[in-house]
Amino acid sequence: MTDHLLKGTVLKGKYTVESLMENSDFSNIYTGKAGNKDIIIKECFPKSLVIRGSDNEVFTIKHKENFDLIKKSFITEARILENIKHANIVKIYDKFRCNNTYYIVMEICRGSTLKHFILNNELTEEEIKSLFLKILKAVKYIHKQGYIHRDIKPSNIVIKGKTLKILDFGSAIDKRSKNAEYVRVTSGYSPMEMYSLKSINDESTDIYSLCALLYFMLYKQKPMDVLKRFYYSELIFKDNTDPVLRQIIEKGLRIESRDRYQSIAEIEKILKN
Repeated sequence: MTDHLLKGTVLKGKYTVESLMENSDFSNIYTGKAGNKDIIIKECFPKSLVIRGSDNEVFTIKHKENFDLIKKSFITEARILENIKHANIVKIYDKFRCNNTYYIVMEICRGSTLKHFILNNELTEEEIKSLFLKILKAVKYIHKQGYIHRDIKPSNIVIKGKTLKILDFGSAIDKRSKNAEYVRVTSGYSPMEMYSLKSINDESTDIYSLCALLYFMLYKQKPMDVLKRFYYSELIFKDNTDPVLRQIIEKGLRIESRDRYQSIAEIEKILKN
């Protein structure tokens, strides 16, 4: 038995697994083929809860309720991707149930993650502003369609030349739901409200993550985690930081969501003035 599908495995009679590209606590991500087309196949596989049988069936004995909850979130991710069509957001081709779990088939996004790009290049503040505005525009579109991404970070953005793509909608929710059914946080990028199932998530939740992203783009390191900043709230800035960028980061990274910018349009207006 293995915790991932083997090369050559065929799903739904038409998608062939080529290799395991990445695995996380909740999913396996494979490169694959649909005929001659290169694709990404994302498999719902919360490895701490499930095991895989010899026939590739994914099952659990003690954690059925939690597994069902994560599968429900996986379906939500697919539905959101189906409803969002934008040049800077990863495209979905298909979703289906197989092996007692769920799969999402997406376009393959070539290039480097924003994390790798920033760490390996020296950008001017004007170049950072320009790139950040592109990211803002894409997330603004997500909000306009009625969703909150809730996991914006450098590893979830791929950049190639002048093109960028936002990935991984596994934590995304409908605005109307206000909160999620389980918590998944990223140190440095998740705001305080992401640490509780009872807290309301809105556009300011993504704005916190976006401003943490801007901090990383400037300094090549993420800001201190919000739980630590609750006690040591002061952010560290270099003396020569553009005052406009500093202003955006300081307000966007406020602990209380009501103290942050409430829309991306507010940040765009400041950057474009």
